[in-house]
Amino acid sequence: MGEAEDVIKTGNYVIVKKQKYTKIYKVSLNGILMLGKDEVDMQEIIGKPYWTTFEMVPSKNNKRSYTLKTIKEAESWNDLKNTSSSGLDNRCITNDGTSQKLSKEEILQLQESGKSGKEIVGTLIENSKSFSAKTEYSQEKYIKKKEQKYFLCKPTIVSLHEVYFRQDHTRVGGLRMDALSQLLSYSDVQSDGLYLLYDSGSQGLPGAAMLHRIGANTTGLLINMHPGNIPQLAIIQAMNFPKEQIERHITVNIYSFLRLHYQGESSLLSDISISRTVSTPTTSENNEVLLSSNNDCEQETKVEDNTKISKIGQAIDIDKTETTSNGMFNIDTIEVDTNLTSENVTNTDESKLMNDINKGEKVENRKTLKRKLDDVIETGPIKKPKWLIETQYALDLLKGSKARGLVIVAKEHPLNIIKSLLPFLGASRPFVIFHAYREPLQETYIALKQTQNVVNLRLFSNFLRSYQILPDRTHPDILTSDTGGYILTGYLDVERGKIHTRVGESLNRSQATSMTTTASVPQVRSTNEVVVNLGEGKEEEDLVDVTTLSGSTQAIGDTRGGCRNLSPTRCQTIGRFLRQLMLVMLLITFIAASLAFLTLYVGHMFLLQLFVVVIVAYFVAGGRLRWFYIVFRTLPRDVKGLLRYIKLLWLIRGHEKKNKSVADIFRQHVARHPNKACIIFEDQEWTFQQIEDFSNKVATTFKNHGYRKGDVVALLMENRPDFVGIWLGLSKIGIITSLININLRKSSLLHSIDVAKCQALIYSSEFTEVVTDIASSLNANMGFYKYGNEATADSAHLKAKNLTNILSEVSTVSPISQDKSCYHDDLLYIYTSGTTGLPKAAVITNSRFIFIASGINIIAKMRSSDILYTPLPLYHTAGGVMSIGQALLHGNTTVIRKKFSASAYFNDCIKYKCTIAQYIGEMCRYILAVPVKPEDKQHTLRMIFGNGLRPQIWRQFVARFNIPQVIEFYGATEGNANIVNIDNTVGAIGFVSRIITSVYPISIIKVNAEGEPIRNAKGLCQVCAPDEPGVFIGKIIPNNPTRAFLGYVDKKASNSKIVRDVFAKGDSAFISGDILVADELGYLYFKDRTGDTFRWKGENVSTSEVEAIINCIIYGVEVHGAEGRAGMAAICDENDTLNLKQLSSDIKDQLPFYARPQFLRILSKVDLTSTFKLKKKDLQEDGFDPKRIQDKLYYFDSKLGYQLSVRQVLRL
Repeated sequence: MGEAEDVIKTGNYVIVKKQKYTKIYKVSLNGILMLGKDEVDMQEIIGKPYWTTFEMVPSKNNKRSYTLKTIKEAESWNDLKNTSSSGLDNRCITNDGTSQKLSKEEILQLQESGKSGKEIVGTLIENSKSFSAKTEYSQEKYIKKKEQKYFLCKPTIVSLHEVYFRQDHTRVGGLRMDALSQLLSYSDVQSDGLYLLYDSGSQGLPGAAMLHRIGANTTGLLINMHPGNIPQLAIIQAMNFPKEQIERHITVNIYSFLRLHYQGESSLLSDISISRTVSTPTTSENNEVLLSSNNDCEQETKVEDNTKISKIGQAIDIDKTETTSNGMFNIDTIEVDTNLTSENVTNTDESKLMNDINKGEKVENRKTLKRKLDDVIETGPIKKPKWLIETQYALDLLKGSKARGLVIVAKEHPLNIIKSLLPFLGASRPFVIFHAYREPLQETYIALKQTQNVVNLRLFSNFLRSYQILPDRTHPDILTSDTGGYILTGYLDVERGKIHTRVGESLNRSQATSMTTTASVPQVRSTNEVVVNLGEGKEEEDLVDVTTLSGSTQAIGDTRGGCRNLSPTRCQTIGRFLRQLMLVMLLITFIAASLAFLTLYVGHMFLLQLFVVVIVAYFVAGGRLRWFYIVFRTLPRDVKGLLRYIKLLWLIRGHEKKNKSVADIFRQHVARHPNKACIIFEDQEWTFQQIEDFSNKVATTFKNHGYRKGDVVALLMENRPDFVGIWLGLSKIGIITSLININLRKSSLLHSIDVAKCQALIYSSEFTEVVTDIASSLNANMGFYKYGNEATADSAHLKAKNLTNILSEVSTVSPISQDKSCYHDDLLYIYTSGTTGLPKAAVITNSRFIFIASGINIIAKMRSSDILYTPLPLYHTAGGVMSIGQALLHGNTTVIRKKFSASAYFNDCIKYKCTIAQYIGEMCRYILAVPVKPEDKQHTLRMIFGNGLRPQIWRQFVARFNIPQVIEFYGATEGNANIVNIDNTVGAIGFVSRIITSVYPISIIKVNAEGEPIRNAKGLCQVCAPDEPGVFIGKIIPNNPTRAFLGYVDKKASNSKIVRDVFAKGDSAFISGDILVADELGYLYFKDRTGDTFRWKGENVSTSEVEAIINCIIYGVEVHGAEGRAGMAAICDENDTLNLKQLSSDIKDQLPFYARPQFLRILSKVDLTSTFKLKKKDLQEDGFDPKRIQDKLYYFDSKLGYQLSVRQVLRL
């Protein structure tokens, strides 16, 4: 926003503030603002910046007249209190009315003497008996109250709402700011698209908010419908929107709109012609022409003589706010073709007629006036009113493109309003209704439920909000309940192809016969019913009476054409009820026939006995009473999860059908909001357009360098927005990016690059030394690209291209490539240790990326307005797919951080105003260890999501940081067994339905001590009973995107994660390697990990990888108070030749910090099984307890290496 927009100009609105007093004022030349009995000359404010402070200076001419003087904020009258001492306690002061020595007459003379306010207050203080006895705080408060300073604020939605709401909340329809924000959120108002608003009494508050969100220089449009001839524009005008933003706003009368849509333009033009030939103009004493219409709907229009301009400025009185009319008698008219109407209607030369009247021509009766009008209209052209032009424009817009959202803020009953406007709402788009009372919305809810053409109906109230009784005080907040109105939300059902709307217009027979019955023109059934075919679909009729929008014609506002309530038609009376009745009768008939048949053949006694036996067997023998309890407890959860799962399937099926990649979906969000922040990193904000341009440069560069679809490029880089832009750009030409763990070194790093068969390596400059160490061992044709301009000493073996310099010379235009990535193509390789071996590259296709990111978005019910915070590394699935995916696929803003900081976690959330934050279990423990501080609850988070939040700290974490919702999930990068906890159940990592288990086929099977499945006599796996631990598996269904198992790049490694013949011969499932347990209600809880893997510091550690480096036995041991297991090494040193110093050095050099063994045990011998496998189970049971171990024990110090005494650790 430029500086010019912050300067007060003529015609602008400002908010005048003096302490608790506020007033809205429209700036004008020589304007005078009336403040009670005082007149304030406002000329001084023109050309001054907003938020300027002025002091009222008495004028020498008039007693109650003031001018304004600009002052600095630092200027104050506090120096007045320095003339007197202060007391210690106000309780000694007696308020008997005699503390002021001056009389009322003397004080009045002071005010009329022309002295400044400061001089008057100084005189009052000198003559006060009690001022010196008051405390210093009370003295400052007294002086501040007397200061005549005014503060001019630039109007905002919040400030304007505060002015109206505080004076009379009914003027804005009782609409609070929290309710307004929910209207915007649920209607999903964005900068593009067409939106529909009905406002009947909120001074334009929702319209201003929606228009503000649409913005200027955008493609968005707002059609603002209103009852009567006066639209709700007060707050919209006061917002000082620029011209290009005002052009995004169209106001129309709802009745004129509906009548134009269903009956055509001729019906409205005929009313215009009648009103122009029958209306009788009269004059008033104030030289005002009053045009009285015989049309019931037309309000009296007042045209004032503006030859005399008053000096009094336009200060808005909230109780008497008026806006300009949008009625039929609008001076702004345009000529139209006379052939458009069936009648030759011409315009009246009104100005000539009015001049004749003003000269004294007397009209004796209506016949004389009729002859006068007939003489004039013979040669005049037809003119179409401006309101009709705008109504036609709005109708054309809605015919070309349905509205993306519908908002209704009504004082009248909203039922028929929503029914009338639903046909203009796009498929699967939201609608939101606000009303001050519950009953109208309850009736609307029931009626919409019965029509069956809307879904996801939800009625709720804005309750339990906190308010400060005394502004700017530390007084405790007060909680209010059910005083903020009620909101009804829903979506239009896409399956309804036909919506039949009955328009209750009193059509003339001539109008009915002249209307044609085509596919695009309403078909007239009778003189008062029109059926509109909006598309193909079911044939059932849902008739909506638009003539009873609020139960009376006055509720609609405009009553052109004699709008009347009509009696219901036969179809409305018996249609749906008859269908339901017939269904019930058929069901009763079938049951009766079945019982009669059984009674005839087996006898009624036998039938009664059979019924008793079945009931007993069902409820007692089968334990079904408990089953009903489980259903009662879990059905709401299961239904909620099922609906979200179906929504997810619908979304990914849609992307699959259109063969969309991640880059394709991202381009859609770039088009919608190019300037919205996509990724925030430290002090950088990368917009969607910047990410798109940067990724286009990357794609063009690597295409020009000869890389093609299917090639693999490794990326070694710390968290930064460039990280996302690089792999996104590579995907645009079909290149797969291998995301390398930045903690890997030497052999592990070399293996990660080799296993993915990378053709190039992109690394940031801080990893130059790390890459140089392995460069000679890599493929000779490997391409090296260094990103960043930091000066580094590259090795002679490393001839890297400077990617930063190359990108600076490349165009931002998207490259044309026939080999772009598609829905099922590989997108990323993300490394995971799995259960055995070195790091394995898990395959992340576009479809897998979309499923993971969209899955958490839909299951957790994230919103497009949410701002996410993740300090997790982007080379892992949690941060790089789940969080970054919300920005790329759903248009959210994601805040990233270079490294996790426990002390800065919630400070960052406050700084960036985040609403959702991500975690892993270890994070929460570290954050809890930070000392308590006031910022702990000053954030705006509504949800946190992640995995590994331990039950022991769950409640403590939520209570301390005031977290409303925790979304705990479980899933492996390469696996298909994913679960989510959606209802805040403490400790649960997800749930499995006990009622409909086949919908999402995941199970817990029995395993032995080595983690191998225990099979029954048929060779199939056995499902664990409730509260019985076992290994978590997910059934593999290749054609189902949520059940497919993509595995690793190494197919052999992928096969090791598959168990076959699970529940039937020939089937297969992904085996997670994790021990889980399910309770009676289906909630799942994590217990342990099987195999040669344990988790430490939030990372999976492969024991075989560590064993290959230091030649020892590695296993995980539990550490009290810590998440996961710490690594412990057991080394056989029979001859006492182990060099601990060298071992410590090798571990630091070869292993990442989380894989380094924290404890060391020196063995005299190694026990093996009969199959020559290491006996780790016994070693794990011993742990690092000196009472059970006679061998030497060491602990690892990050600075000193391994130290002999382990008892210091035990005391922690």
